[in-house]
Amino acid sequence: MNALIEVLTEELPASYIPIALSYLKKSFEDILKENNIKFEDIILNATPRRICIFFKNIKEDLKEKEKIIVGPPKEVGEKNPKALEGFLKKFKAKKENLKVLTNPPGKKGTYFAIVLREIPLSFQDIIKSNFEKIILNIPFPKKMRWSKENIAFARPIRSLSALIDDKVLDLKLGNLKSTNITFGHKIMSKEKIKVKKADYEKYEKKLKENFVILKESERKNLILNALKELEEKGYKAISPENLIDEIVYLVEYVHPIIGNFDEKYLILPKELIYLVLKVHQRMFAFEKNGKIQNIFLGISNTKPLKDNVVKEGYEKVVKARLEDAYFYYKEDQKIPLSKRKNLLKNIVFHEKLGTYYDFINYLHNFEKEISDYLASQIENYFSFREKLKILFDIYKNDLTTHLVDEFDELQGVIGKYYALNEGFEQDIAKAIEDVYKDVPESQLGAYLSLLDKLLALVGFFVVGERVKGSYDPYGLKRLATNILNILLKFKLDLDLKYLIEKALKVYEKFGFKIEENLQDKILNFIKERFKNRLLEEGHRYDLVNVILKDNIIYRAYLKLLALEKLSKQEEFKDLLITFRRIFNILKDNKKYFKALKAEPTTVYEKELLKAFENIEKDLNLAEKNKDYYKVYSLLSTLKPKIDALFDNVMIMEKDPSLREKRLKTLGYLANKLLYFGDFSKVGMKKEA
Repeated sequence: MNALIEVLTEELPASYIPIALSYLKKSFEDILKENNIKFEDIILNATPRRICIFFKNIKEDLKEKEKIIVGPPKEVGEKNPKALEGFLKKFKAKKENLKVLTNPPGKKGTYFAIVLREIPLSFQDIIKSNFEKIILNIPFPKKMRWSKENIAFARPIRSLSALIDDKVLDLKLGNLKSTNITFGHKIMSKEKIKVKKADYEKYEKKLKENFVILKESERKNLILNALKELEEKGYKAISPENLIDEIVYLVEYVHPIIGNFDEKYLILPKELIYLVLKVHQRMFAFEKNGKIQNIFLGISNTKPLKDNVVKEGYEKVVKARLEDAYFYYKEDQKIPLSKRKNLLKNIVFHEKLGTYYDFINYLHNFEKEISDYLASQIENYFSFREKLKILFDIYKNDLTTHLVDEFDELQGVIGKYYALNEGFEQDIAKAIEDVYKDVPESQLGAYLSLLDKLLALVGFFVVGERVKGSYDPYGLKRLATNILNILLKFKLDLDLKYLIEKALKVYEKFGFKIEENLQDKILNFIKERFKNRLLEEGHRYDLVNVILKDNIIYRAYLKLLALEKLSKQEEFKDLLITFRRIFNILKDNKKYFKALKAEPTTVYEKELLKAFENIEKDLNLAEKNKDYYKVYSLLSTLKPKIDALFDNVMIMEKDPSLREKRLKTLGYLANKLLYFGDFSKVGMKKEA
């Protein structure tokens, strides 16, 4: 037994269709498996106008089955008749349905039970009772209502056809009832198509005769073949992957059209030409020997009588967009990029923080505040500093251009080209583009991006912007994520807390009021993103918590890797238990973490302190070399001395003077260990 269902709609957005197919496949599989209906496969295909579901080789078992529902134990039911009545009422059973069973399925002992005889639901019954709910629950980003239909869907539903073998499968969607009639291509086929049987191959063939290519894979191959033909002539499509997948769900029929545009437009940035063709017109752009070419490939949803008519239409639309861009490009050349800074006074960065011109002034002050620190942490920083100062005054200036005003996706890219046109060095131009990437590619771009994003994030916090659930209009989460990207990719040993402190100082200098504990709030916000990132990567949650106290993100990450490597060794458990003993005894005596010196009262304390002194030089050297595996290995040598201390010395001595000194000694040592990680956060893995 086979079944075929087709939902015919107005054109669905291309991005909605994969969502629908994934959801429908899982939903129908789940509902059939729940009801013990066996099937060979559920095949789903879609075009912009139709979603097709084919159930292959359905096997029903409609024999009467016995169902046992176990109730209360016999003793309980006899002593408490109301419990028994409640059990019967819950399952709408009568007293004559009640039986006493010994060791019923999943139980031991004697129980009251209801034994029911059921005839399983048929495939048709299951689909009929669940179909409308499943279809209307597809999680589209947006839905709409139309006409008098009391249903919501991504686009209006125009027809519903459904068959089970050679009979109509009785289904409904709103006021629509299923038939065995469907339709072909909206323009090239006006006939009604009668589907005689739930035969997938014949259905597909009939649609193809009516200019509908049902299978996505076939439409995709036709597009790929057109691209391949051009590639054989030396034309390579620029980043075609995502566009192919989108066009597959924009057309029911595939007819490639090759067009051209005037070579004069090749003076425009290639990213701009690519944007006009791909994003605005859904056409493929091409390059040859690394240079963009003045041809494009469009995919028509119809087969025209004359290709030239469609070709000329495509070329007309492309020319109009490129002509606008060409005009803006020429206009922009009248004011060089370096002369545009004052124009930033007219563009608001944030209503409370001021204009982009103001932000550039904050940035100059921020870099001045931290330049010595950056130089102490980054080799050859001062060789970058002069270029950063130049960049501060030009990297936002393309915001004032006509091209960015028209094509805002190209902010940074336009700045790069205009900088090159003006004679700025390649690395300066590249850095302008890099600022707008989630992960900069160049070192100079990374430094510029880090200062830009950190200062912006701090500024938003200063004026009270916060993330509220999924509401994040200023992209604070993304700013934090990109800061982390830079620190990790470029292996920067920079103290975030210090940088935030200096950024706050800059805003305070310009008259902004800084709320209490704001530095910690911003730091914790970034660290929370860091924590989530590490957990998503699959790192152990407890070890992640160990390293989060470190304000140098890259160093914290290296510590985590070292801890994970060490954690694979059996002695690691004993080591962490030992360290945790120190932290646990101090958790109610936190003031001792600030102890500046130890006051040993016993030989065991002295030996532990001596053992730490003996490894301290090697610890510092290993830490300097970022060899944290060696750091933790050295710390593990303290275990015997720590064990000896706890085995032989009463820390919480009754004598207050002795207790004070011993807590100070432990606090002094714990404070040193905290530098390498908060070991109180470690939790042993549960045995499987």
